[in-house]
Amino acid sequence: MAATSRSCLTKLMSPSSANLMGNVHGGTILNICEQAGRMVATRWSRGSVALVGAGRTEFTKPIHVGEVATVDAILDYVGRHVMRVSMSVEAEELETGRKRLTNRASMWYSSVDIIGRRAQDNGGGQEEGTGMTVGSRILHPLHPPQVADDAA
Repeated sequence: MAATSRSCLTKLMSPSSANLMGNVHGGTILNICEQAGRMVATRWSRGSVALVGAGRTEFTKPIHVGEVATVDAILDYVGRHVMRVSMSVEAEELETGRKRLTNRASMWYSSVDIIGRRAQDNGGGQEEGTGMTVGSRILHPLHPPQVADDAA
């Protein structure tokens, strides 16, 4: 998959982002998911984007202080006015190298102009080698489409 439709963000989880049990707050995880998603959406649209919605979010396992969280974000739907970025989060125990899937999420972005109005379209057009075109459904084995095409 081309670099403009994918992003990876890695962060060491510190005590400031955890509860008394040593588990990282869900809001911290959502924040790094949003950052990774924004990178993908901005690269694709070649301009500013706004988060316009969040889809299903799954917290399957906790992430603990001292572990590294890696968010893999991939553009899996592009419509005329919105694009969906799906993320998977993996936690890694640095001492052992063991990794586990901890979260999945999807977020919707829209291209905006400099004062925050929705842009005419999401730009990007077709990206060579991905089969992604404006207005088409993108199929990804881990993130099947779950919504109808957006209205023109």
